[in-house]
Amino acid sequence: MSNDDLWRRGPMGMDPTLDDFRLPSSDRCWWCGDVATTEEHRIKHSTLRRVAQSEEGKVHPGNVFKKSSDFEGALHSIKKGAQVRWRKNLCANCNNARSQPFDLAYDLFEAYLVDHMDDMMRWKSLDWPAVYGSDWEEKARDLARYFAKQVGCMLATQRLPVPQELVAFLNGAERCPST
Repeated sequence: MSNDDLWRRGPMGMDPTLDDFRLPSSDRCWWCGDVATTEEHRIKHSTLRRVAQSEEGKVHPGNVFKKSSDFEGALHSIKKGAQVRWRKNLCANCNNARSQPFDLAYDLFEAYLVDHMDDMMRWKSLDWPAVYGSDWEEKARDLARYFAKQVGCMLATQRLPVPQELVAFLNGAERCPST
């Protein structure tokens, strides 16, 4: 069974109806074109650690339960494996240094939501300056870029083209799409 056959299973599997759009397999970073050396977490590793943490403060992957069409049960690892990571499709620089502001924006957003989870039902909208402070507009864009990076990794894992407007947004464009 080929690697592509393995990725055809589950909700994130390769749907054969998209085969006409697929690109050849590549070992290149979809963002910059360098050699892809890293796998991005599908769910941020810090989030998985928080969810997997026991009352005693120890991290146990078995505390995280996943249910999908290709897996049901407690995770064996929150660090590696197809259940928690995309395929290797980013270089280390893009996955770490270039996207660090996006990851930090996500961390702040998640911490704010966790800290205010009991109050959120009463909110009519999210107060972005309360989440990010005076530079909330740029940090909110960085949060959107975090999710754009996830979309890019998903598309690259599926061997589907990553839109150039998404790459431009990661590179600093104000919005995606640009119009």
